[in-house]
Amino acid sequence: MKISVSSPKSQRLGLEFENKNIGENFDEAVALVGKEVMYSLYADAAIIRGQSVVRLKLDKLDEAGKPLFTAEEALKAGAAYKPVLAAPRTGGGRKPAKSELDQLVEKVKAHKAGTAVMPDADYKAARARIKELLEGIV
Repeated sequence: MKISVSSPKSQRLGLEFENKNIGENFDEAVALVGKEVMYSLYADAAIIRGQSVVRLKLDKLDEAGKPLFTAEEALKAGAAYKPVLAAPRTGGGRKPAKSELDQLVEKVKAHKAGTAVMPDADYKAARARIKELLEGIV
């Protein structure tokens, strides 16, 4: 299986590797690692997604910063969660670059506003990287 990975923090984007220990489908995966491992992986992913459903509700705030959902409503949403097939991951592409861009812009803005301090070399490097990323998007 071909897997994409990016590290915006280290500015290494769109890397790919192939892992033949995963399998191309469920039957291959079970043959490679067994039913117990497959169930464990499934359960781990389902739990994390269920937690995410709750967390998304808990994190939604109105303009005044007050929760839009009660803890009870968030927990009810988590209890109702049923695993479904997720949209395919696109891997690589523009999303990591935008994420990196957003992070760099925030750092530069904070530095210019005086709310954060960056060494001059880091500031110049961040501005150069922002320019590079913008050229890649446009």
